[in-house]
This record gives sequence, C-alpha cells and structure tokens, in this order.
Amino acid sequence: MCTWIQRTEFSLNCANLIGALADCLPILLVNYIPLMTSVVSVCLTVLLWRQYRARRKLHQFVWAISMTLFALGALLEFAMNPCVLGPSESLVKLYYLTVGPQVSLLGTGVLLLISPKWGRRVLYAIVALSAALLILGSVVQIDISYALESFQSSVVFGIRDVAHAFPESVRLLTIGLNIYGAITLIGGSFLSFALDRRRTFTLLIAAGGLLNAVGGTLLGVFGDPDIFLEFEFLSAVALFAGFLMSYRFTAMTTGKTV
Repeated sequence: MCTWIQRTEFSLNCANLIGALADCLPILLVNYIPLMTSVVSVCLTVLLWRQYRARRKLHQFVWAISMTLFALGALLEFAMNPCVLGPSESLVKLYYLTVGPQVSLLGTGVLLLISPKWGRRVLYAIVALSAALLILGSVVQIDISYALESFQSSVVFGIRDVAHAFPESVRLLTIGLNIYGAITLIGGSFLSFALDRRRTFTLLIAAGGLLNAVGGTLLGVFGDPDIFLEFEFLSAVALFAGFLMSYRFTAMTTGKTV
C-alpha cells in the first residue's frame, strides 16, 4: 500500500514538473537568444583583455570594459527569464545601470582610436557621467511589481516597462549615454575607415552599432521582442568579427597597434 502511494506521489510530481516545463518552454525559446549573445560576447571580451594585456593601449582597455558590460547585459537578459532566475530589483538595477556606460564606452574607444587627445577628454566626462548614473540609480528604490506581467510575456517587454520605475534623472542619463555611444560608435567607425582605408574592420564595428540601433527601432515599430534579441545577437557577431579583423590589421602594420 505504501509503495503504491509513493509511486502515485512520484507520478504526480513528475506530471507537475513536466507541466511546469511545458509552460516555460515558449518563454525559454523566445529568450534563449541572449544566452547565445552572451557566449559570443564573452569570447570577444576574453580576446580584448588578452589584446590589452599584450599592447596596453587605452582604447583597448575601454573596449574590454565595454564588452564585459555587454556580455553581462546579455547574460542578465537571460537570467531575468521567469523560468531561470526571474526579474528582481537587484538584477533590473544591474542591467539598466550598465547599459548606458557600455554603449558610451564602446563609442569612446573608437574616438580614442581616431584622436587619443580628444578621446581622453571625452573619456573623463563619460566616466564622470557613468559614476553619477550608478550612484543615482543605486540609492533609489524601484517597484518592479507592475512590470512582472510584461516579463512573463518577454524579458524585452519587461525591461522596457520597468525603465519607468527609475527617476527621470536616471532615465535621461541613460538615454544620453546611449545616444552619444551610438553616434560615436557608428560615425567614428566610418570616419576611422575614411581616414585609413586599410581599417576595414571598423565597418563591421559600425555594422554592430547599426544592427543594435535598428533592432531597437524595429521593436518599437512591430512590437516583436524576437526582432530586438535577434538583432542584438547579430550585433555581437558583427562586433566579434570586426575585432577579429583588427588582429589581422595589427599583424599587417609593422610597428603599429590597434
């Protein structure tokens, strides 16, 4: 009798587990792309840190920091999936407060490559603004309860809605850093190529910035979170390819470093 009861309980537990997995499966499939993005970003981050350790150039250090934040952001997108860790105040804060610095530092790295003198001055300003963003965003209390339903639909929708939980000063700083970073990354990459046509790798870096921007725009137009996640992944791949090509450029230019 006891054995039969134990088997029945075990069968019920298995059924409940299968049912829970079935409920989570569509969400996991939709939000699985950020995990792929984080893998690509981590590989690129490791290469950038190795490059910086070998050559000790400031723009390489800035890029390495930026891509570390990029990989962290993609991993957090996956972690905030309700079937993984789910959204929490700490994860939302960590994600939102590192997006602006990540994009702005990536653009500043391109500026440092074009003009080290002006790039350093801008870098000081970006570091100061990023520090202000982290301080303001860390001390404020945010309520993410109203966005939990959005997270159930998609992590992208959840992140979009929960942004309104932050005070206007934090949102404006984040938006400003993102706009500056996108303009500098895309425009600076094209300018770098124009100044030295051998730097074809900068076109892929520009493509990485464009793909990320286009993904965000198409998300607003079509309202499909898959589009944003797919373009974010393609952006990571383009950046990865661009930085790999920079290694070839370095090998081809004796006495010069990228």
